[in-house]
Amino acid sequence: MAQLRKGHIITKTLTMCIVGLIEFVGIPIFLAWLSTFIAPFDCLSPLIWQWTERVVFCFVIYEIIVLIVRKLIIDAKKDMLLALKNAYELGELYCTTRDKNIYKSVCELIDAQLESGVFNDLNIRKDYEVLKLLIETKKVVVLQCNKIFIAHRLEACDLFWEYTLLLRFVK
Repeated sequence: MAQLRKGHIITKTLTMCIVGLIEFVGIPIFLAWLSTFIAPFDCLSPLIWQWTERVVFCFVIYEIIVLIVRKLIIDAKKDMLLALKNAYELGELYCTTRDKNIYKSVCELIDAQLESGVFNDLNIRKDYEVLKLLIETKKVVVLQCNKIFIAHRLEACDLFWEYTLLLRFVK
Protein backbone atom coordinates (compact mmCIF):
# COMPACT_ATOMS: atom_id res chain seq x y z
CA MET A 1 0.00 0.00 0.00
CA ALA A 2 2.82 2.42 0.88
CA GLN A 3 4.54 1.61 -2.41
CA LEU A 4 1.43 2.49 -4.37
CA ARG A 5 1.03 5.77 -2.52
CA LYS A 6 4.71 6.70 -3.03
CA GLY A 7 4.49 5.76 -6.71
CA HIS A 8 1.34 7.84 -7.12
CA ILE A 9 2.97 10.85 -5.49
CA ILE A 10 6.05 10.56 -7.70
CA THR A 11 3.93 10.13 -10.84
CA LYS A 12 1.70 13.08 -9.96
CA THR A 13 4.72 15.28 -9.15
CA LEU A 14 6.48 14.38 -12.39
CA THR A 15 3.30 15.04 -14.37
CA MET A 16 2.86 18.43 -12.74
CA CYS A 17 6.54 19.32 -13.39
CA ILE A 18 6.26 18.33 -17.04
CA VAL A 19 3.03 20.27 -17.53
CA GLY A 20 4.55 23.27 -15.73
CA LEU A 21 7.63 23.07 -17.93
CA ILE A 22 5.46 22.91 -21.03
CA GLU A 23 3.48 25.92 -19.87
CA PHE A 24 6.37 28.08 -18.68
CA VAL A 25 8.88 27.18 -21.39
CA GLY A 26 7.08 25.41 -24.24
CA ILE A 27 4.22 27.85 -24.77
CA PRO A 28 6.44 30.98 -24.87
CA ILE A 29 8.86 29.28 -27.28
CA PHE A 30 5.94 28.17 -29.45
CA LEU A 31 4.46 31.69 -29.43
CA ALA A 32 7.89 33.15 -30.26
CA TRP A 33 8.19 30.71 -33.16
CA LEU A 34 4.72 31.74 -34.40
CA SER A 35 5.72 35.39 -34.15
CA THR A 36 8.54 34.81 -36.65
CA PHE A 37 5.90 34.40 -39.36
CA ILE A 38 4.43 37.79 -38.50
CA ALA A 39 7.72 39.64 -37.92
CA PRO A 40 10.84 37.80 -39.15
CA PHE A 41 14.12 38.32 -37.31
CA ASP A 42 16.42 41.18 -38.20
CA CYS A 43 19.71 39.92 -39.66
CA LEU A 44 21.75 42.74 -38.09
CA SER A 45 21.56 41.68 -34.44
CA PRO A 46 22.57 38.28 -32.99
CA LEU A 47 19.92 35.56 -33.42
CA ILE A 48 20.17 34.23 -29.84
CA TRP A 49 19.40 37.70 -28.43
CA GLN A 50 16.35 38.07 -30.70
CA TRP A 51 15.05 34.64 -29.66
CA THR A 52 15.59 35.45 -26.00
CA GLU A 53 13.73 38.75 -26.33
CA ARG A 54 10.80 37.13 -28.11
CA VAL A 55 10.52 34.21 -25.71
CA VAL A 56 10.62 36.51 -22.67
CA PHE A 57 8.12 38.87 -24.27
CA CYS A 58 5.77 35.98 -25.12
CA PHE A 59 6.15 34.58 -21.59
CA VAL A 60 5.22 37.93 -20.04
CA ILE A 61 2.21 38.43 -22.33
CA TYR A 62 1.01 34.86 -21.71
CA GLU A 63 1.32 35.22 -17.92
CA ILE A 64 -0.55 38.55 -17.97
CA ILE A 65 -3.38 36.89 -19.88
CA VAL A 66 -3.40 33.94 -17.44
CA LEU A 67 -3.46 36.32 -14.47
CA ILE A 68 -6.37 38.31 -15.86
CA VAL A 69 -8.41 35.24 -16.83
CA ARG A 70 -7.83 33.50 -13.48
CA LYS A 71 -8.64 36.69 -11.56
CA LEU A 72 -11.95 37.08 -13.38
CA ILE A 73 -12.89 33.44 -12.82
CA ILE A 74 -11.99 33.54 -9.13
CA ASP A 75 -13.84 36.82 -8.57
CA ALA A 76 -16.97 35.42 -10.20
CA LYS A 77 -16.78 32.32 -7.98
CA LYS A 78 -16.26 34.45 -4.87
CA ASP A 79 -19.27 36.56 -5.79
CA MET A 80 -21.44 33.45 -6.17
CA LEU A 81 -20.26 32.03 -2.84
CA LEU A 82 -20.76 35.32 -0.97
CA ALA A 83 -24.34 35.57 -2.22
CA LEU A 84 -24.91 31.94 -1.21
CA LYS A 85 -23.42 32.53 2.25
CA ASN A 86 -25.69 35.55 2.75
CA ALA A 87 -28.71 33.50 1.71
CA TYR A 88 -27.76 30.76 4.19
CA GLU A 89 -27.38 33.36 6.95
CA LEU A 90 -30.81 34.75 6.16
CA GLY A 91 -32.23 31.23 6.12
CA GLU A 92 -30.68 30.51 9.51
CA LEU A 93 -32.05 33.80 10.86
CA TYR A 94 -35.54 32.87 9.64
CA CYS A 95 -35.35 29.40 11.21
CA THR A 96 -34.42 30.87 14.58
CA THR A 97 -36.86 33.83 14.57
CA ARG A 98 -39.71 32.56 12.34
CA ASP A 99 -40.16 36.12 11.04
CA LYS A 100 -42.40 36.13 7.92
CA ASN A 101 -40.60 39.14 6.38
CA ILE A 102 -37.26 37.34 6.54
CA TYR A 103 -38.87 34.24 5.02
CA LYS A 104 -40.29 36.31 2.18
CA SER A 105 -36.97 38.03 1.46
CA VAL A 106 -34.94 34.81 1.55
CA CYS A 107 -37.42 33.07 -0.77
CA GLU A 108 -37.26 35.99 -3.20
CA LEU A 109 -33.47 35.88 -3.04
CA ILE A 110 -33.37 32.13 -3.74
CA ASP A 111 -35.84 32.43 -6.61
CA ALA A 112 -33.82 35.28 -8.11
CA GLN A 113 -30.60 33.24 -7.89
CA LEU A 114 -32.23 30.21 -9.52
CA GLU A 115 -33.40 32.20 -12.57
CA SER A 116 -31.71 31.23 -15.82
CA GLY A 117 -30.33 34.73 -16.40
CA VAL A 118 -28.18 34.65 -13.24
CA PHE A 119 -24.56 33.56 -13.68
CA ASN A 120 -24.33 30.68 -11.18
CA ASP A 121 -22.65 27.37 -11.79
CA LEU A 122 -24.53 24.11 -11.26
CA ASN A 123 -23.10 23.41 -7.79
CA ILE A 124 -24.23 26.82 -6.54
CA ARG A 125 -27.70 26.25 -8.00
CA LYS A 126 -27.89 22.90 -6.16
CA ASP A 127 -26.83 24.65 -2.96
CA TYR A 128 -29.73 27.12 -3.34
CA GLU A 129 -32.16 24.23 -3.86
CA VAL A 130 -30.79 22.53 -0.74
CA LEU A 131 -31.17 25.82 1.14
CA LYS A 132 -34.80 26.02 0.12
CA LEU A 133 -35.44 22.52 1.49
CA LEU A 134 -33.57 23.26 4.71
CA ILE A 135 -35.59 26.41 5.29
CA GLU A 136 -38.87 24.58 4.71
CA THR A 137 -37.87 21.83 7.15
CA LYS A 138 -36.25 24.35 9.55
CA LYS A 139 -33.01 22.38 10.01
CA VAL A 140 -30.84 25.02 11.70
CA VAL A 141 -27.93 22.70 12.48
CA VAL A 142 -27.59 21.62 8.85
CA LEU A 143 -27.81 25.27 7.78
CA GLN A 144 -24.95 26.12 10.13
CA CYS A 145 -22.85 23.18 8.89
CA ASN A 146 -23.40 24.15 5.26
CA LYS A 147 -22.48 27.74 6.11
CA ILE A 148 -19.13 26.48 7.45
CA PHE A 149 -18.53 24.52 4.23
CA ILE A 150 -19.39 27.57 2.13
CA ALA A 151 -16.97 29.69 4.16
CA HIS A 152 -14.29 27.07 3.50
CA ARG A 153 -14.98 27.12 -0.24
CA LEU A 154 -14.80 30.92 -0.15
CA GLU A 155 -11.42 30.86 1.61
CA ALA A 156 -10.15 28.22 -0.84
CA CYS A 157 -10.76 30.64 -3.72
CA ASP A 158 -7.84 32.72 -2.49
CA LEU A 159 -5.54 29.72 -2.89
CA PHE A 160 -6.38 29.11 -6.56
CA TRP A 161 -4.66 32.24 -7.87
CA GLU A 162 -1.36 30.45 -8.24
CA TYR A 163 -2.68 27.65 -10.44
CA THR A 164 -1.75 28.08 -14.04
CA LEU A 165 -4.11 27.33 -16.89
CA LEU A 166 -2.61 23.94 -17.77
CA LEU A 167 -1.83 22.81 -14.21
CA ARG A 168 -5.40 23.56 -13.26
CA PHE A 169 -6.55 20.70 -15.48
CA VAL A 170 -3.97 18.27 -14.03
CA LYS A 171 -4.76 18.90 -10.34
